[in-house]
Amino acid sequence: MKSRRLRPVTRGAGIPKRWAAFDDLSPFFTAAPAGLVILDSSLQILRANEEMAIMLGSTVPEILGKTPRQVAPLLAPTVETILLKVLATGESKLNFSLRGETPKSPGIIRDWLASVFPMPPHHKAQKPRIGAIAVEVTGQVRLDRLSKDRALLTQAEDMARLGSWEHDCATGDELWSPNLCRIMGRSELQGKLPEAAFWESLHPDDRPMVHDVIARAMLQKQPYEYRARFTLPDGREHLLHTRAKVILNSDNQVIRRFGVTQDITEKLETERKLNATEERYRDLVENSTDLICTHDLDGTFLSMNDQPARLLGYRADDLIGRRIPTCYCRSIATSSQPTSPPFAAKLMSKVSSPFTPALANAAFGNIATP
Repeated sequence: MKSRRLRPVTRGAGIPKRWAAFDDLSPFFTAAPAGLVILDSSLQILRANEEMAIMLGSTVPEILGKTPRQVAPLLAPTVETILLKVLATGESKLNFSLRGETPKSPGIIRDWLASVFPMPPHHKAQKPRIGAIAVEVTGQVRLDRLSKDRALLTQAEDMARLGSWEHDCATGDELWSPNLCRIMGRSELQGKLPEAAFWESLHPDDRPMVHDVIARAMLQKQPYEYRARFTLPDGREHLLHTRAKVILNSDNQVIRRFGVTQDITEKLETERKLNATEERYRDLVENSTDLICTHDLDGTFLSMNDQPARLLGYRADDLIGRRIPTCYCRSIATSSQPTSPPFAAKLMSKVSSPFTPALANAAFGNIATP
């Protein structure tokens, strides 16, 4: 096995004599797998290694004697603040994250892990200097972010009871998300269902429909969706809703299908029970001879059932938007049934008054208001 040979350490050409004092750092600058730089008190670069120059999209001779604002103007506002603080306090700032653009890759956001520290002087007359080290971690940051995004997507899929999938039309290979595996009654380790098992799990009455929908989408190169019943390994039947689209290549040929599948079994069962409850409530309201209504705080009808309205000589629709005392007192005035004069007079005196629960009870006695 060949061993890696380090480049010979020499007092290279282009290093001015005033920087010769740093030659004891040459092996470190040459071999370090990180960007290294030494700056003076005015933030001019005294020494830098090739790794740092590459990060900045330049060469070592081009950045020597320049400031961060000259070699990395987009990073300078952040970097200079940190450098000046270390110079002023003499305290290091270690392992901080740095994010931004460099002349090497304009428009591309990159990430670094960096440290800045004061450097001891060689002699008393030497001005303060600071050193900095930076390691690019763009790839790791993107990988971490991708892992977090995947975890977030998995949680969202689980909450929505849906899963995603992709089908390669050329090879027949399919990729299922972990939650789609769970929806289909399989573990993540087991992975997707084989194609034959997929069609076998599909309800026999739904197979022709699903086959026709997919075939038509492939022919027309259009998105598609369907609802179909599937029998899971535990014998339970679930209703799944699938939405998908086709992916075309540069020749306008379908190469992949991508989609999401949602288990809507519980949703539809909840809707069915809710509809049944609403139907029973509607029957109760419409057939009840008791007054069942909703009204605002002024006593204006918002809704009411029909039977009590007919007893007052109205249709329910005629009373919506009218105030309760007015409606009731008018019905008293036109009624052929004897009414206690004191009671009628009391009601009429309250017609212009704000509607209150006490007034409602005085006027109607027991009123059912949901």
